Amino acid sequence: MAVIKFRKPGSNLPDAQDNDYEGLYSAGSKDGGGEEEREAAPQRRGSAVRSVLRTLLAAGSVVLLIALIFIQSKVRVFTSATYSKIADLTGDSNAQYMALGSSIVSYSRDGASCMDVHGKKIWSVSYEFQKPLTAAAGSILAIADYNGNEIHILGADGEIGKVDTGKPIRMIAASESGEVAAVLEDSDVTWIYLYSQKGETIAYFKTTMAQSGYPLAVAISPNGEVVGVSHLTIGTQTPQTSIAFYNFGAVGANSVENNVSGFNYDNEVFPYLRYVGENTMAAVSDRRIAFFTGKEIPESGANAMFNAEVQGVFAGGSYTGVLFANSAGGSADDAADNKAAGASSPNASGQSSAYRLRIYNNSGNVISEIPFSLEYSDILISGERVIVYNAQRLQIYSLSGNLRYDGEFRTDVKAVIPDADSATKLVLIEEKKAELMTLE
Repeated sequence: MAVIKFRKPGSNLPDAQDNDYEGLYSAGSKDGGGEEEREAAPQRRGSAVRSVLRTLLAAGSVVLLIALIFIQSKVRVFTSATYSKIADLTGDSNAQYMALGSSIVSYSRDGASCMDVHGKKIWSVSYEFQKPLTAAAGSILAIADYNGNEIHILGADGEIGKVDTGKPIRMIAASESGEVAAVLEDSDVTWIYLYSQKGETIAYFKTTMAQSGYPLAVAISPNGEVVGVSHLTIGTQTPQTSIAFYNFGAVGANSVENNVSGFNYDNEVFPYLRYVGENTMAAVSDRRIAFFTGKEIPESGANAMFNAEVQGVFAGGSYTGVLFANSAGGSADDAADNKAAGASSPNASGQSSAYRLRIYNNSGNVISEIPFSLEYSDILISGERVIVYNAQRLQIYSLSGNLRYDGEFRTDVKAVIPDADSATKLVLIEEKKAELMTLE
C-alpha cells in the first residue's frame, strides 16, 4: 500500500525532499541541543534544491539534444555518399531483387535466395518456373509459377510451406502471418484458395463471369482471416467492378460463401488492392483511391477521386503513393487537392516537373505531393523515405516532400534495396556485385 507523507505545517520545501527534511527536524529535538543542526539546515536545503535543479537541467538538456537529433534526421540534406562492396553476384544475370523485411531476396526462373545487408547468405530454394510471381508481406514471401501449379511459402529463415494447387495459377497474395491466397483457373470457373503457411488448404470458393466477374486483384488482411477480391464484369456497355470481402473466421462462417460485405462501382476498374494496416485495405482504380476499414466486416471508408490519368501505384508500410503525369491541364478539383497537400508543380530547381507522386496515409488523407522529373525505373516507399531511381541516378525525398539526396551512381544499378534499419544506408545491386551505399 502506498503511503503519502504530507509536508509539515508551515513548510514550503519541495515534496521530493520531505523525507530528508523530516530527519533534519527530528535530529535537533532528540539531544535537546540541536542549534548547530538548525543552523546547518538552510544550507542543506539550499544544496538539495541546487542538486535538484542541476538534475532537471541535465535531463532537459538530454531531451533537447534528442529532439534536435530527431529533427535533424528528418530534414538533413545529404550531398555525398561512400560505397563498400558487400557481396559478389554470381547467379542468374536476369534475377530480380526485392526487400524482405531487413533482408534481400533475389529470384529467377531457377530459384530464389536470401541474404542480409552484409552479404551473408540466409537461405535458398530451387524450382523451375516459367514466369515467377511474387507476393510479400512483412517477413513472408510467396513465389509461384504463373500458369503453373506450385507455390513456395518462405519466411525469414527459409521455406516454411509448399503448395501444389492442381490448377493453373493466375495471381497470389500473402499475409504477414503466412497465409497465401491464390486465384486458380479452371475452364469457365475461377477458384480462389486460401492456404496456411504450411501449405494446407484453409478454404476455397469459386467465381464465374456470369455471377461475379473475373478476379482482377486479391489481398489478405495481416492476420490472414479476411480476403478482399476485386471482380471485373465486362458483359455490359461499360466495365463494372465489385469489391467483395470474405471472412474465414468465426464471423464469416455465418455468411453465405463467407461473403461478409461487398461494394459495386460502375465504369471503374480496380486492378490494385493492398492492406495498409491491420484493419484497413486500400483499393486503387483508374478514377479513385478507396479505403475499407473493419477487422471482421470491412466497410467503405475514405474515398478520393482522381482528375488525371494514373501512371502507377507504389506502396510501403501504411502509405500508398499514386503517380500522375504532371500536365498543365489539371482540373480545379485537382489543383485544390494539390494545394491542400502543400504541393506545387515545380520541382526543387523551380522547373516544371514531369510527374507528381501523391502520398496517402492509411486514413485516406493526402500527406504530401512530390513533383519530380527523373525518368524512373522504380519508386520505393520505405519508412520515412520515398526513393526514386533509374540505372544512373537516385533521388530521395522525405514523406513530406523535401528532397534529401540527388546524385548519380558510380556505375549502372539494377536495383536499390533500402536498409530497413538505417535511414542513411541502401544496398545497390549492380551487374557483378552488391554494394552498400552510405549517405553523408
